[in-house]
Amino acid sequence: PHDTYVIEIFRNLRTAEKKHVPMPNYLEIIQREISDGMRAILVDWLVEVATEYVVLEETTSMAISLIDRYLSTTPVLRSKLQLVGVTAMWIACKYEEVNPPTLEEMCNVSDHLYSKAEVLRCEREMLAALGYQLTSPTAKTFLDRYTIASGAEIKLSYLANYLTELSLLDYRMLHFLPSKVAASALFLARVTLGKSAWSPTLQHCTGYNASELEDCVKDLHAFFVFARNLSTAGVREKYALHA
Repeated sequence: PHDTYVIEIFRNLRTAEKKHVPMPNYLEIIQREISDGMRAILVDWLVEVATEYVVLEETTSMAISLIDRYLSTTPVLRSKLQLVGVTAMWIACKYEEVNPPTLEEMCNVSDHLYSKAEVLRCEREMLAALGYQLTSPTAKTFLDRYTIASGAEIKLSYLANYLTELSLLDYRMLHFLPSKVAASALFLARVTLGKSAWSPTLQHCTGYNASELEDCVKDLHAFFVFARNLSTAGVREKYALHA
């Protein structure tokens, strides 16, 4: 019976992730003033904010998902991109955290670049643009379940989490569903630690065979190598701090 429930949960998550996917090319189609580099800087800054306020990784992932979904529908001025980030993080904190930061604290993180009224206005606009549909599984959602179902040890789980969070910086990863990004992070973590890349158990619990992950693993590995030289180091420093 337990296995039946697990399979049903995975099936429901795989269905849910397809309902609210961001447009994978929204920077080219919708946005005029925002580049992938600006998005990466915003994401990295939000990781630093999350580390400072000790919020859940799922909260950060949800905030970035909200940002990508909002930017897929609404053109945003470059000067307002950080406002979108602050607002998305505040929404995610209220949704995920037991003791979310106050509105005052969220304004503090941007050195009061935006007023409370601006954040509240942006919140209304964002919620309306998203049709008040906030729940959508992220790669972190899937990875947590993959690591538990496959009995991954701490070191493997830690590296897979790092790769999953690192993927948030890379705009190109929006071409892949969150479930595939999470499975690819686990695949790459296993290879990096000298383990067999994939197994029937992993295929069963993720729903992906090794060949289906190949394109995503290649892109994730390329960014993993590239990230060593990035100026946006929030994710790397966060994991180095707890290594």
